[in-house]
Amino acid sequence: MQTPSRHTRSATASKRRRFPWIIGMLVSSTLIAILVFVAVTLLILRQQGVTQGINTLTVLSFVVGFVVSLLSLLVSFLQWHHPKAPSAPLEGSTAAGDQWSPPSEVITTPARREGIEQQVPPLSEAQRSQRIDWGEAPHLEQFYGREQELATLSHWIVDDACRLVAILGMGGVGKTSLAATLIEQVQEHFDFLFWRSLHNAPSFKRLLQECLLFISRQQQPFLPEDTDSQISLLIEYFRTARCLLVLDNVESILQAGSLVGQYQEGYEAYGRMLQRIGESKHKSCLLITSREKPLEVALQEGETVATRSLHLKGLKPADGRDILTDKGLQGAEYDWEVLISHYEGNPLALKLVAQVIREIFGGAIPTFLKDGQLFFRDVGDVLEQQMKRLSGLEEEIVYWLAIEREAVTLSELQEDSDHAVSKGELQEALLSLRQRQLIETSATGLTLHHVIMEYLTKRFVDRVYEEIRTGQFLLFARHALLKAQAKDYVRESQRRFVLQPLVQQCLTLFGKEGLEQRFQSLLVNLQQQHDHRPDYVAGNVLNLLIHMGCPLRGYDFSHLVVRQAYLQGVALPEVNFTDANFAKSVFTDSFGSISCVTFSPHGNQLGGGTATGEVRSWDVVTGFPLHTFRGHTGWVWSVAFSPDGKLLASGSGDQTIRLWEVDSGRCLTTLSGHTSMVYSVTFSPSGEELASGSEDQAIRLWEVSSGRCLTTLQKMVSFLLAAALIRRYACGR
Repeated sequence: MQTPSRHTRSATASKRRRFPWIIGMLVSSTLIAILVFVAVTLLILRQQGVTQGINTLTVLSFVVGFVVSLLSLLVSFLQWHHPKAPSAPLEGSTAAGDQWSPPSEVITTPARREGIEQQVPPLSEAQRSQRIDWGEAPHLEQFYGREQELATLSHWIVDDACRLVAILGMGGVGKTSLAATLIEQVQEHFDFLFWRSLHNAPSFKRLLQECLLFISRQQQPFLPEDTDSQISLLIEYFRTARCLLVLDNVESILQAGSLVGQYQEGYEAYGRMLQRIGESKHKSCLLITSREKPLEVALQEGETVATRSLHLKGLKPADGRDILTDKGLQGAEYDWEVLISHYEGNPLALKLVAQVIREIFGGAIPTFLKDGQLFFRDVGDVLEQQMKRLSGLEEEIVYWLAIEREAVTLSELQEDSDHAVSKGELQEALLSLRQRQLIETSATGLTLHHVIMEYLTKRFVDRVYEEIRTGQFLLFARHALLKAQAKDYVRESQRRFVLQPLVQQCLTLFGKEGLEQRFQSLLVNLQQQHDHRPDYVAGNVLNLLIHMGCPLRGYDFSHLVVRQAYLQGVALPEVNFTDANFAKSVFTDSFGSISCVTFSPHGNQLGGGTATGEVRSWDVVTGFPLHTFRGHTGWVWSVAFSPDGKLLASGSGDQTIRLWEVDSGRCLTTLSGHTSMVYSVTFSPSGEELASGSEDQAIRLWEVSSGRCLTTLQKMVSFLLAAALIRRYACGR
């Protein structure tokens, strides 16, 4: 399509400016002519009389009509010749109008895109703090070097608008720290920022649902059924708002022991997402970190395309030395260079080995290079030396952090321990571990670097296997192999990285039948002990038997502490649990018929009433039960969340309404006054009042803060009419 020249456009604009003036002159002339004609008519009739005057006016009318016709033709000609004004510029056209460009790519379903645009309006300054979900991003106190890498990545993401960027490198080289520092620098260029770690291999559907729920501001709680439609929905949001999605530790979902870039079974959808995001047209970016290059990145990347990767190498000698400035090390310039080059500038390895040099070699780098370098060839050797120097409580803590798989609080660590440990003792041990560079802090609590977590997990499995072989239990008694009440994806990670390798080692040594006999003997020995300590032995044995698929008929766990046993969906015929203590164990959840359900205002919780009088709540994303509210003695026919999601109201067949605190599950008040079953409850838009409808043909309006009945509407035709009126009240009509 040929565009008009600048000279032609200037001439056209000049014509458009003259046209209204010409039309105005013609219209004014016509009005003046009509006024003159009227004046002349009156003068002729007065001087010539009616008869002679009519003849004269007839001739004059023909002349005037001819003139008006000529003027009309002239106006029509000018309108036809006048160039039309352009319509509003298309989306994607240049601001100056000097060059035409085609409209940007649009979604094939305009109605859906319009709905998404309404869900993702422009952000105000007051909402800036709500547009970032840091997830498991690390809290960085200091960051050294990497100026060139930061500049390159920032240029790719901000200036070149790359859609898929990968930071690649070996474990401990600083990929996650670089990504976190980069995000701090470029976040102002994005409407939304969403960070998630794949270290525990969360399911694709779960991660995508969390991401869409955040980007849509709680307006997209459900996903389409098939994977391609789910990814298409994400890309629609990527086109509407500028989003930065960060996926850390992508190697966790890749298949070990196969060709590079292959996904584990059940995680192929991640690869499809990478491919679609790299290929599709949008204004957002997906940033990943990984030790391996995903196949989709390898196939699409290039220097001039929207998919690029950066291979991160070790720190330069000067930057590596900056990391160790406060470690109390001494040595010549040459010694520093040799030390840093030996560990290839790996920040994690340098931090760990610095602690060894200071504690064992008095901080003297030359002495370490002479006598110690042979024994500390890699990160594993350094970590092993560190473990040998830990106190018993420090060792217990780092193993718990490896089992937990994600950040935990100080209180959670205290609950994990099978013996009494004060918070003061824990804080002292954690401070020591921080000084040893073994633990990290994040916004959500305490955790381990991923390289250290992998090492400690393998070390823990090997030690527990040795304890089962010898029958001398320490770690097996003090730590849970599986946490029954953990999040689903964390529990699956514990199965994959702890239970599965441990079972494989034990089966190789004992065989399935021999291992079962060993566990049965262990249970008998536990029952013969008079002091049943609240340790994890019985619970670990039960979880191992379940994981092995052993039939549990006839097993005896009577009088034992069965801690952290996950028994959902497990058949337990003729298993003896007499006087067993199921501390923090999870059974198959059973409850009466569901009579009503409702979503919270934010869409993240589901509330339901049951035939047994219980009110229950679940997490929508995970499906995990949150609270069971007990107090009603009849069917619960209606439940409703308050507009702010902090309260839950329930109406029951016991003729009462109860108000519950959502976070704690505590019953705040019971509202009485109806004389029959309460079939409907709802909050006012402000949340200050509550309306209830009953089979007694009455609607009652309650003040939430005091529980006082404000008014009663009697003689409703039926509870159905009452329910309809209450729904209208909830809508503010």
